[in-house]
Amino acid sequence: MRNKGLLFVIGFFLFIAAIFFYKTIFTGLIPFPGDLLVSEYQPWRTYPYIGYNPGSYPTKVQYFDTIRQMYPWKTFSIGLIKQGQIPLWNPYNFSGAPLLANMQSAVFYPFNLFYLIFSQPVAWTILVLLQPLLASIYTFLFARKIHIGKSGAAMAAVSYGYALFMTVFLEYNTIGHIMFLLPLALYAFEKLVEKPKAFFGILFSLSITAAMLAGHLQIAGFMLVFVGSYMIFRLPSIKKLLVPMVLVFIGIGIAGLQLFPTLELISLSARSPQEYTFLIEKLLLQPSQLILFFSPDFFGNPATHNYLLSDSYPGNAVYVGLISFVFALFALKRPRGFFAAAAFVLLFLFVRTPLTEILYKFEIPLISTGSPTNGIFLLSFSLAILAGFGIEKWLNKKKRSFTGIVLAIGVIFATTWVLVLFTPMFASTKNFIYSTMLFAGFAVLFFAPLRFKKEWIAFIFIAVTVVDLFYFFQKFNPFVPKALVFPEAGILTYMQNHTTIERFSGGTDANFATQYSIFAPEGYDPLYPRRYGEFIWAAKDGKIQTSFTNRTRSDAYTEGDFRFPILNTLGVRYMLERAEYATEKKFPVDQFTLIHEEAGWSVFENKKALPRVFLTGDYKVFKSKEEFENLFFDPTQRPETILLEEEPAGFTRTATKGEVVVISYAPNTVVLKTNAKENALLFLSDVYYPGWKATVDGTETRIYRANYAFRAVVVPANEHVVTFVYEPKSFSMGAKTTIISLVALMGFAVWLQRKGKKKHA
Repeated sequence: MRNKGLLFVIGFFLFIAAIFFYKTIFTGLIPFPGDLLVSEYQPWRTYPYIGYNPGSYPTKVQYFDTIRQMYPWKTFSIGLIKQGQIPLWNPYNFSGAPLLANMQSAVFYPFNLFYLIFSQPVAWTILVLLQPLLASIYTFLFARKIHIGKSGAAMAAVSYGYALFMTVFLEYNTIGHIMFLLPLALYAFEKLVEKPKAFFGILFSLSITAAMLAGHLQIAGFMLVFVGSYMIFRLPSIKKLLVPMVLVFIGIGIAGLQLFPTLELISLSARSPQEYTFLIEKLLLQPSQLILFFSPDFFGNPATHNYLLSDSYPGNAVYVGLISFVFALFALKRPRGFFAAAAFVLLFLFVRTPLTEILYKFEIPLISTGSPTNGIFLLSFSLAILAGFGIEKWLNKKKRSFTGIVLAIGVIFATTWVLVLFTPMFASTKNFIYSTMLFAGFAVLFFAPLRFKKEWIAFIFIAVTVVDLFYFFQKFNPFVPKALVFPEAGILTYMQNHTTIERFSGGTDANFATQYSIFAPEGYDPLYPRRYGEFIWAAKDGKIQTSFTNRTRSDAYTEGDFRFPILNTLGVRYMLERAEYATEKKFPVDQFTLIHEEAGWSVFENKKALPRVFLTGDYKVFKSKEEFENLFFDPTQRPETILLEEEPAGFTRTATKGEVVVISYAPNTVVLKTNAKENALLFLSDVYYPGWKATVDGTETRIYRANYAFRAVVVPANEHVVTFVYEPKSFSMGAKTTIISLVALMGFAVWLQRKGKKKHA
């Protein structure tokens, strides 16, 4: 495509993006769920903002994980990067946990560059907008490359770039980035097949790398499988496949500094397969939900508070536009080609049938620990490309060739109306009226005698599709004033000003501690250390957890009758609670003292909380989980007694105690100064995890797993400096792999360039 043509394409899709993001462009609103934050989450819902009474700001109740995970992690990681540090470890939640390794923090994603140039809300907005914009542009380029005409390519681009799946995950600001990398990778591959050139080889390989770094391993894995399948379809010869396959592996290798730590964390995490019944009944599309291809809000929409099902609306986001879907069916009249086959295979995998009920009894990589329907974006892309082909068929064939399909869809609408009106079923009649009217308008244009060229009618269809997808885009996505992007909450400001490394619990959702750089034992992350989860959930019944549920595999909370020993051990010095719930039973006076009240909030000091770090000479050894439970929850047990899994080498029990001074406490490094009359054990209530190293006066010493999930080291008598440093081997191995892969890519690119010149000499 010539430069002028490319500039026109970019301008066209910039214009469409401006339409969808008019609230940002013309009023400065941020695509961020601040409405949800100040209306539903403590402590913000107890404070007034921008003229609204506490908790009264209207909300679409969407994007929980954006405010609980994505944005706080971005705040923390970008802050460290600006300080010249790699955000390997997050000390603020889970009593410490890997950050880079959790993947969704997307620490090394290239587009993070925007955060180094602009303020976080502005950079966040730019990255949100880029998702559908680049998905549209790259889909158009790919569609044109596989010989779809301009009208079809425009329809495909709009249908995929603003597909409902993109819309409902837009403000996660991770998934959409992988979505736009899919057509880019396919376009670069097609250009590479056409002519071996270094530029497109590098572009193809780095698009794979970027997908691995964008923040969602399962989505990236789905993309990789799809691209690989397309490559095999296009180049069935092993010899011809060799070059692109090498580039794929190099691309994966370049992401090694991300993938090695992530794979390590997966192996040590609380992540477990989805419960089979939940997967079949809630995560898969039920047969009745196939109507969502025609009417996405047939069962209502959670953003308008009328969703009638108990499953996830985003998990059912198969809509690419009604008119686009009709044209995709035109392309399927005589199904052939990769995208038709892909659409059928993906539909089979996403819909509940007797066969899929059997299939998902097996633990399938990329699927069993997540949701199969996270791959709907691949179906959306396939349908969008088919819609492009469908328009081209319609433009080049007589109308009667597709009359049967249009009539069949009309029958589906009529039959569904009969079921809605005369049988008891859950349906949003208002939303189905909208879809029916849209289809009726399409049918009128389709069957009406043509007084204009088909190309003009095609333009109308594309314009209507833009309006159709715009409607659902605006309906679902919140845009809020910048003032609602984590606004100040007095009680959190108090905690920031009155704590150092002491932990607090209660009063707010777990991961908000990361946003405000204060310490909490709770956490919410798809990947967090399993051992810590086994320990903290013992607060419920005093039993170390042996398995995880759909909730506990991602969440860690101190809930239950056995929480006090755990809170004390973790150094939870402060507890937050609404005054009306601060009962004496919950905060017994022998353990808690009220130290602050504000705006209906109470802050209690836990007088029995152990210091975050202390010296002791007393320990016991446990040999099993049951023995640990009996020792740890024994009310007669001395709090300073450390429970170890093995005898510490060269150490004997003493009654000694000593002093510990925290010299510095940073995410990846903790420096302490100890002073004891005799040899002692230094206990640090931070999670034990591979990669942490300890030194005493510069000499490395062993870290013992203490109190089931934490750290202890032996320190000699007198004064010493003890340093904990997080230097995971997984990261260093990944970094080496990245460097080697980058060198390999450069060398391979030179070879490609020479090969291309010889081929066309």
